[in-house]
Amino acid sequence: MEHAPEDRRITMRRLFLRFGGFAVLPLLSAAAPLLLLPIIARVGGVDGWASVATAQAVGTFGAVAVSFGWNIAGPPLVAMEPDLRTRRELYKTAFTSRVIAFFVLSPFLVGVSALLASPSHVVDSISMTMAMAFFGFSPSWYAIGVGQPRLIAVFEALPKLIVTAFAAGLLLWGFPIWTYPVLLLSASLLGLLGFNRLIIGSWVPLSGNRRSSILAEMRLMIIPALVDMTGATYAGTPLPIVSATGSLLVTGMFASADKLYRYGMFGISALANALQAWVLDNSSLAPRRRQKAAMLAHIVLGFLGLTLLAFVGPVATAFLFGAPVTADGAVCAWFGVAYFFLSTATPLMRNLLLPSGKAAVVLRATLMSSLIGVPTMIVGGVLAGGAGVAFGLALSEALVLCNILPEALRQYRRLTR
Repeated sequence: MEHAPEDRRITMRRLFLRFGGFAVLPLLSAAAPLLLLPIIARVGGVDGWASVATAQAVGTFGAVAVSFGWNIAGPPLVAMEPDLRTRRELYKTAFTSRVIAFFVLSPFLVGVSALLASPSHVVDSISMTMAMAFFGFSPSWYAIGVGQPRLIAVFEALPKLIVTAFAAGLLLWGFPIWTYPVLLLSASLLGLLGFNRLIIGSWVPLSGNRRSSILAEMRLMIIPALVDMTGATYAGTPLPIVSATGSLLVTGMFASADKLYRYGMFGISALANALQAWVLDNSSLAPRRRQKAAMLAHIVLGFLGLTLLAFVGPVATAFLFGAPVTADGAVCAWFGVAYFFLSTATPLMRNLLLPSGKAAVVLRATLMSSLIGVPTMIVGGVLAGGAGVAFGLALSEALVLCNILPEALRQYRRLTR
């Protein structure tokens, strides 16, 4: 038996509290923009909605690139490091690499956002793209590693919720759309500075190492960064592809389904974040049992997401974003299939392959998925519109799962009961 009955009850209480923190708080943080999207869809019209939604997709890819792999490699590194000073040095290394990535990528993100935007919404699009890209500085990976969800609440969720409520009033009062992303960026910056000063001990905690050492440290993160970015390539390109190949109306309708899918993804992240430290606990006498529990939980969540997106998606998008941009049923169904495969693959990558040093397996899988999935989306967009692009996304997620499954099962069999 792994624990005495009382110890087991205490462990389960802690697990549920951790799940509550890592599920509710990131969802609140993620739901802040969602609460405002219906207002943007109505205030900006079809053109404004399509432009801002596309800008969010471009900015989300930028955030993944700016994070430079620390969102997937950072939590286990911090969780397995008991020394506080070493943990802070890890954060400084991560922060420095993100500063470099942000300034290198910013001109590219601005150019792409401006190119895909409606002429009357270029400023709105650029400001939204940069606000979303700044999310790459999020310290939530560190909070996940140390098992303290309150840090997410204080420095991320609450500032975003306050700004969203304030911006909603301003937009309804007649302020331009760019008001919201500017306020969101300001809240993210203030939250980050507060976290840096109070938790790490410096307003701008840059690494004190020499430039050669910093570049060497960044090279060590190349594989996790490539895993994250290649995944973001096929996961983040559907909406820009539709924007480039279809009309603004088609883009707006597709954007509604895309946003529903993206915010559903936070459920996957929340479940993975809540379970990761528990699953990877070195003191556990039953690691295989914990891994199995995490895999089953993600399969159930994936099936739930598939069902809701396929059957409730069109109605939900009409209610949230308005009848003119109601998502097509076929598009929602393919997004649901993608959700199932993504949820099923997540614990295999985060709890089995990456902690076992098998990041190269994940990288090969995501590269193959991008090489096949992105061209499929482009061809699908030309031939079948939004449904073809959504099919390409579902195919991409299925390819990732099929490619990582054999090695993940090998790692699972090596675990003790």
